[in-house]
Amino acid sequence: MFTPLSEVPTNSPILWITLANKGYGEYVLNFTQSMKRAGAEFKLIVFCIDDEIARMLEGNPHVVCVDARPYIPTNLSNEFSIWGQSQYIAITFGKVDVMRVALETGVPYVGYIDTDIVLVRDPTPTALRAFETDPAVQIVAQCGEGRYCTAPNKCPEFCTGVILFRNSPEMQAHLRYTQEDVHANPMGDQVFLSAVFKRANTPSLTIHKDIWIHGGPYGPISNLSMPKPADAELYHFNFLIGNEKKEKMKQMNMWYL
Repeated sequence: MFTPLSEVPTNSPILWITLANKGYGEYVLNFTQSMKRAGAEFKLIVFCIDDEIARMLEGNPHVVCVDARPYIPTNLSNEFSIWGQSQYIAITFGKVDVMRVALETGVPYVGYIDTDIVLVRDPTPTALRAFETDPAVQIVAQCGEGRYCTAPNKCPEFCTGVILFRNSPEMQAHLRYTQEDVHANPMGDQVFLSAVFKRANTPSLTIHKDIWIHGGPYGPISNLSMPKPADAELYHFNFLIGNEKKEKMKQMNMWYL
């Protein structure tokens, strides 16, 4: 059911990971269906919070399940939690734990991706190109601002729903936190990491919002009358609470289960 982290295949240029529990199982399954339709070649490493999600994914050719519990210092809920709940905040900091643990395997790049996302194309080539074009860049991420990103090379609000790291000891150190950090950041990991990387002046790059599409109020997810951008690679259904995500995916013919 679980693959030891030491045996996870690391031959892909980017190690794509996510954190999931039973409550999010449908979204993980829908994400893997979008991987298939998009022709994505990578394996998604799913750090599983509970046994139930691992059973749901057993035999799925697009994923490798790793038991997340040895790597996360707190007990996380196996239920579907929504933004603002204490369980949700704890899970977002669990994301930070698995980001760091994945980097500790020694792979050159780790990409964290939420599964309230639908892939249209494999985002791997775009992410690699961003790192290779500028060797100084340490983070490649989705922009979390309004309709347009005001500063792609110094984005004031990157989104940790799609975020990639160039591996280094410094980056691994940035992905450490204390319980005081958790209490001080009731909005979750995104605010915490933004502050960490701002203090460290970490070079970053955000991908154009017509390529990695955000669920905010100015884009084609919120405004169904807008045409879908021709260069879109993924649609992130954030800014929607609970099963609003699934309903919006259905409206856009992106729910595949």
